[in-house]
Amino acid sequence: MIWLNFLHLYQPANTDFYNIRTALDKSYLRLLRLVEEHPDLKMTFNISGCLLERLVDAKEDSFLERLKFLVRKKRIELTGSAYYHGFLPLLPEKEVIRQIRANEKILKNIFGDNFKPAGFFLPEMAYSASLAKIIKKLGYQWIILDEIAFSKDLKNKPDINTLYVDEASGLKVVCRHRE
Repeated sequence: MIWLNFLHLYQPANTDFYNIRTALDKSYLRLLRLVEEHPDLKMTFNISGCLLERLVDAKEDSFLERLKFLVRKKRIELTGSAYYHGFLPLLPEKEVIRQIRANEKILKNIFGDNFKPAGFFLPEMAYSASLAKIIKKLGYQWIILDEIAFSKDLKNKPDINTLYVDEASGLKVVCRHRE
């Protein structure tokens, strides 16, 4: 079995900081500690730009410094995404690009040259062929999709040992398995 650790860290831009603090204490900080305590463990994170903005504004420097260290050591890989977690297939191309570029900007500001995204997280894993083409045009190499993208009734699940390529864009596809 191939096991990929992919985690999506997101809180709505307008949420009370209490909710972010709870997510930090009950999840995000625990994940960092797990990676710190197990040197062979690597994970891929998607962290939305709007969450990073809130963490910077709240001066959550300890969390950010620990995260930067793990990214620099290549223990955590970061993906691209949309700044506000917008439902991208329903947005005009110009807004899709704006959200992706805004997300890249804050990640680059925080992680510097260590932010070299190859992968892209589609908010809500909402896919469309035209969106995949935009993502490819912006330089990304792979996307993560839910297995429902392969079979509407989940009867024909993707083979975890097969490398899939999106026909519309040429992007490699990593499959999220619900099990």
